[in-house]
Amino acid sequence: STPATAGPRAHQPHLVRTTRIEPAAYSKKRPPIPPKKEQREQITVTEKDLLRCGSDLKKLRECNIVEQNVPERTLPAPLPPQPPLDLSFKSKFALDCREGADMRDPWKDLKHPDEDRVLTVEDLVLNQVYIK
Repeated sequence: STPATAGPRAHQPHLVRTTRIEPAAYSKKRPPIPPKKEQREQITVTEKDLLRCGSDLKKLRECNIVEQNVPERTLPAPLPPQPPLDLSFKSKFALDCREGADMRDPWKDLKHPDEDRVLTVEDLVLNQVYIK
């Protein structure tokens, strides 16, 4: 398998397995002479292909992933910028409500209304509790 390259991952992580199959040990005293490197054949397939093809070498050679020219994956080109969308009434209202408001106190510099008003006949009867 190839080592991971640095940078953002282009896909979700998934499991990739490779299995090495070698001939079984011979019961004879002398092992067979290994073929030269030029004559040796190496087939690399995925586990899925191995389960599908079994021991059929012809099919496994067709599934060989080393010989296939797999283009290097690149990120797709970025999309062109989209024109701004018109806001709905609800969205525009929400933005307008969140904008900076005039933060002033309308009662600033005014006296308490109960202390500043003219007393009348109704003030002789206590209608509510007033705490000073």
